[in-house]
Amino acid sequence: MEPNPTPSLIEISEFARVVARAAGDVALQYFRGSLDPRNKASVGFDPVTAADIEIEMLVRERIRRHYPTHRVIGEELPEDPGSSEYCWIIDPIDGTRGFLLGLPTWGILMGLMHGETPIFGLMYQPLCDDMFVGTRERSWHYRGDRSTRLTCADARPLAEATLCCTHPDMFAGEAARSGFERLSREVRSVRFGTDCWGYASLAMGGADIVFEADLKPCDVAPLIPIVEGAGGTIQALDGGPALGAPAVVAATSPALANEALRVYRGA
Repeated sequence: MEPNPTPSLIEISEFARVVARAAGDVALQYFRGSLDPRNKASVGFDPVTAADIEIEMLVRERIRRHYPTHRVIGEELPEDPGSSEYCWIIDPIDGTRGFLLGLPTWGILMGLMHGETPIFGLMYQPLCDDMFVGTRERSWHYRGDRSTRLTCADARPLAEATLCCTHPDMFAGEAARSGFERLSREVRSVRFGTDCWGYASLAMGGADIVFEADLKPCDVAPLIPIVEGAGGTIQALDGGPALGAPAVVAATSPALANEALRVYRGA
């Protein structure tokens, strides 16, 4: 029987943090070891490793045990149907390419939705023991037993902003590529290869904008509460909700996000 059919966000956070640390232990057993990735993409390179699978299996097993009625959607394995309105979203290693190279620019993502609303998100990087947790109203950074409230930086003009993006090739098609190049010329600095860390940096008060495309729900859903809980905003490039959108902009303020979109669109 499920311990609490309507769990509090405090309970959810405590549960997820324990599970993420267990998943982090698995990740570190593989990190910088011998990996034989499989390419799951029909076009291009979208790697998956044994670490991805083992981590996702661990997280799913813990959720089934603690919240047996909750639905689970993961990056690598088939959906677990549930009977409640709660749904977990898992990306066992966001940034697998960096993981394969032995770089620390990856993280374990866990999120919880109630209906169509992301209500909780977590990103954990076990190598440096950085954990980011958000509830859409508040976000925290954990390292060990220490926690710090996260707050985005004060809004800056676009010309003074730092933009994060995993890779410019995310933007397919001439119009999208041209739009991203135009936006890149208008900001002060652009950093690539950030994956989930771009959103974490935004929530910490570092980056000002994250601008990305070619995304799946597992890439975005866990990060929405972290960004919003730190006072930031995140939306689809067409102005709709970020959840389920293939391309998003996150920023320290709606005004900065809209200015970035204006430049991207060439308006």
